[in-house]
Amino acid sequence: MMDKADLYRALKEYVVPQGTIVPCGQRKHCFYAVGVEELSEAEALLAQPFPAELRQFYLEVGYGYLGNDDPCFRNQLMHPLEVAKLKLGLDFYGNMYQGDFEYYTSDSIFPFFDLGGEADYLVIQLDGDYAGICAWIGSYGAIALTKEKGDYYLVMFARPAADETVEADPDFLSMPVEYERIPLPASSAVLRVDLDFKDKKDTADFFYEENGRWKALGISHRLIFKLDHFTGCRFGLFAYATRQPGGHVDFMKFRYRIGEEHGQVQEKA
Repeated sequence: MMDKADLYRALKEYVVPQGTIVPCGQRKHCFYAVGVEELSEAEALLAQPFPAELRQFYLEVGYGYLGNDDPCFRNQLMHPLEVAKLKLGLDFYGNMYQGDFEYYTSDSIFPFFDLGGEADYLVIQLDGDYAGICAWIGSYGAIALTKEKGDYYLVMFARPAADETVEADPDFLSMPVEYERIPLPASSAVLRVDLDFKDKKDTADFFYEENGRWKALGISHRLIFKLDHFTGCRFGLFAYATRQPGGHVDFMKFRYRIGEEHGQVQEKA
């Protein structure tokens, strides 16, 4: 997996002098350097600092276009001043539909990437958001990435069943139990869920990848079939907010395997 330093080095070769016009198709990517003064000007206009990871990217690489060789997509990492104007609803950004205007100017959202559609921007994950993969049933279990006070964490949580009957639990909508939480040094993670239905074992185990090895997180959770969710267990990819509406997550390389042993699992100490 490429670390930040390698990523910055790889993208720096696409940085061109300010004012240079690069026709679509000439270069795969195209970036323009951002100076400390430009970034400080945007932060002063916005009256708040940019998220640390985004700030570092601006200073290491800059702003510009990913996939500049494809005319069908915009994919623009916005200039810091444009981000500030969008956040404040200045210039033509003030003409967005009311719902979009309220969303992107909210204190809980930080847009930074223009996807080219009408009011279509990627945003930084919010504090209190959860995104991950689950074993979806009434007594569900999940492993997810979340963010609290600017720091990222991996959590394993589940809703234990009240009993093993098929009758729906009276507290079907109750909050899940968080069984384990660990700090995460990045804003992304590789996650895995193993389900075992042999001989009515009916369990879900949760893992994350670290340095090429799988590590278990949380407990081995029992999945009890009940009439509250009568379609049986399914995998689910999810993202939801707990404090403010909104948020965004990207999922990549979802794989579904049946009856196959995976890579070595490193048990928890």
